[in-house]
Amino acid sequence: MVRRLLPAVLTIAVVTIVGIASETPAWAMAWYFLCFLWLIVLPGLLARRVLLGRAEDWIEQLSMGAAVGLLLLLPVWALLTAVGANQLLIAWPLVAIAPFVASPRLRSALLPGTPLGRVPELAQWVLALAATAVILVWGTGFATGTQLPPGPFAWYQDDYWQLALAAELGQRVPPDVPQVTGGPFMYHWFANANMFTMSKASGLDLVLVYARLWEPPMRLLAIGLAFVLSRRLSGSALAGSGAAVLLAVGTQIRVSWFSLPDPDVLNLHSPSQLFGVIGLLVVLVLLLDVLGGRRGRGQLALLVGSSLSTVGAKASIPPVILTGSGLVWLRAITSRWIGPVDTTLRRASAAFGLGVATVIAGLVFAAGGAAGVSVQLFAGVRLSQPWKLFTGKNEDLSGATLMPGLAGSREGVIVLTLVLLHFVVSYAWLGTAWPLLRRGAAAAWLLLGVGLGGLLAMLLLDQDGGSQVYFMMGGLAAWQALAIWGLHDCVARAKTHFAPDAVMRAAVVGGALGVALATVAARFAGRPPAAAAVATNLAGSLGEVLLIVALAVAATWFLRSRAAVGVAAASLVLSAATVPRLIDALHLYPSKRLVLLAALLLALIALLPPLAVRPVLAAGAALLVAHAALIIAPSVQPRQIQATARGAVTTNEYEALRWLSKNTPRDDIIATNVHCSGTRTVPHCDVRAFWVTAFGQRRALIESWAYTKQAHAMQGEGGLRSTRQPFHDQALYQTNERAFTAPTEAGLNSLKSLGVKWLVADTKAGPVSPTLARLAHPAYNSGTLTIYQLR
Repeated sequence: MVRRLLPAVLTIAVVTIVGIASETPAWAMAWYFLCFLWLIVLPGLLARRVLLGRAEDWIEQLSMGAAVGLLLLLPVWALLTAVGANQLLIAWPLVAIAPFVASPRLRSALLPGTPLGRVPELAQWVLALAATAVILVWGTGFATGTQLPPGPFAWYQDDYWQLALAAELGQRVPPDVPQVTGGPFMYHWFANANMFTMSKASGLDLVLVYARLWEPPMRLLAIGLAFVLSRRLSGSALAGSGAAVLLAVGTQIRVSWFSLPDPDVLNLHSPSQLFGVIGLLVVLVLLLDVLGGRRGRGQLALLVGSSLSTVGAKASIPPVILTGSGLVWLRAITSRWIGPVDTTLRRASAAFGLGVATVIAGLVFAAGGAAGVSVQLFAGVRLSQPWKLFTGKNEDLSGATLMPGLAGSREGVIVLTLVLLHFVVSYAWLGTAWPLLRRGAAAAWLLLGVGLGGLLAMLLLDQDGGSQVYFMMGGLAAWQALAIWGLHDCVARAKTHFAPDAVMRAAVVGGALGVALATVAARFAGRPPAAAAVATNLAGSLGEVLLIVALAVAATWFLRSRAAVGVAAASLVLSAATVPRLIDALHLYPSKRLVLLAALLLALIALLPPLAVRPVLAAGAALLVAHAALIIAPSVQPRQIQATARGAVTTNEYEALRWLSKNTPRDDIIATNVHCSGTRTVPHCDVRAFWVTAFGQRRALIESWAYTKQAHAMQGEGGLRSTRQPFHDQALYQTNERAFTAPTEAGLNSLKSLGVKWLVADTKAGPVSPTLARLAHPAYNSGTLTIYQLR
């Protein structure tokens, strides 16, 4: 019993160590965990059992239960917030439990259900490795840069924006734009609503919830759902754990400095992406039942609800659901000509109809919230390092439908070709799925279509902040599950012709070769040349990439064989794409030596007796988890900054804003002279200073406006990007500014007529007239920041 629980215990230990190392109070972690179980997992488990029946294993039971609980909590939050009773959120599970207590037919669901099977030991340890990696990636990439109170703070600007939105979602449904009062926020915000819900119900400070407590359990949930999806596809728990590793650390083969942006599925500074991927994975799991003819009323209800939840979770998710279901539908209607498919046209049409309905719902939900999106051919390539070097530009302000630098340029076409070829090489691991597609597996076509939708959107759509990559991030989750399924299928087919131990050895040898080749490729990839040498560097890079393309094509051809060489090829490309990134995620330095050592150990494993391989691999995974738990603490400690650093939010400023959040009515509106991310307000500055509304947790008349629809629409005007455009209503802006620099009784009354009750004046942002203290009441002062109450 103890041995079976050890992977879960060690995973919990890793989460705890990372939390404590990042200065999170241990009692807060424990209390938040209990609240998560009470508010989300318990109601979700009950509903999951009624809707879906018995689970395959305990991971599916917990993961799908928590996902259902997240879905159920959204309307509860919306209703209680709309009626001004969100203090009752903590009691919501009592309402969920009541029908089960009252109904004899449902009462059995209150008892812990026994899953149909167990997760093998090796699969448990690989899953623990995935969980460890995803927590460490978050800890070293996010927690280190988000300082906790009392500061000083130097967060990534979008984190302030997300925190302000979470505070706003405790006031109204739908929310207003907290940084610029005057209209509803037409975009995705379900993740922020859940942050507020967890903060309100637990009584824990929203800053602590956002910066430390909300994301770790959500990342673990995504890992669990990746396991469930791949377990459903392949029937193998080990394949499910492998897919969890891919989701946790990413998958890409780098052979040259020519590359597209490297999008990881779980972005560090986008809670909406994390929430959206959770919804996407649930939808994909349930669509498997639809395509396989296993749907019931419970599955359909949950599928519709999950699909609609992606609309408010992440705007980039519904389109890829549409492309995935649409490709299955196309495959079904063309099956007469290109071969049979293992679903019916009726089922495929139902899936496609769901995709269409989800996109339509998204257009209605986010009407007017296009957020700077336009059509531009090859727009995603423009974000790559080679293109930036070639053109000498980091951004495009032209709004052209063809990527700037391409028209009439022979060298530009060559650079574009190189980047796209490198993309093909980087994702050569997807070739493992070719046999599944050739046989007409509908689920394989679904997953392929989801990824293709993400790729096409990244290449055909432009967003003034480069956010078109989010389409690809969602698509990668589907491609990773497809690749792991392809590897498992290749192994299963080989076992019908060869002894299982021979197939196993082929997989291990292929994995070792993949690790070694990835290490060699990284060594010879080289550094980017100087901008002036990009053109002369093209021929050599073209030769490198074409050679790797040829090798990738050869590996894919081998996959068509039932021989063990096909297993080795599949294992090779997946290990080459994953193991180096896993080593980096676990911070096992020096990584190149360890990668080579891993290849050597894999080769030695190939010589062991078959019965010894799985225990040795499980022990290796256990040692990696334990090692990471022991050495990671210093890497997770938040980065300390000086209060005098440019753009830093000082402790005094934080304390003043906390006074504002605790001592003013939550629906009050403030005015502030803070607009620029560098603090000092100057013309055409970067207007992404969102920290006043983040820590003050009150709506502002005008704080920073970089993400408003008006700013997006002004992209390129005056040669400036949207984040440096002037405010769209200059008369209102001047009224706001004069309240601080040249206040008059009439001017302040004008602000009062707009609902403003408080002024947040920071002398670091600009001059503040002494007259203001006579016309308004100085309610609180802390260093450079003073809060005035309008009389």
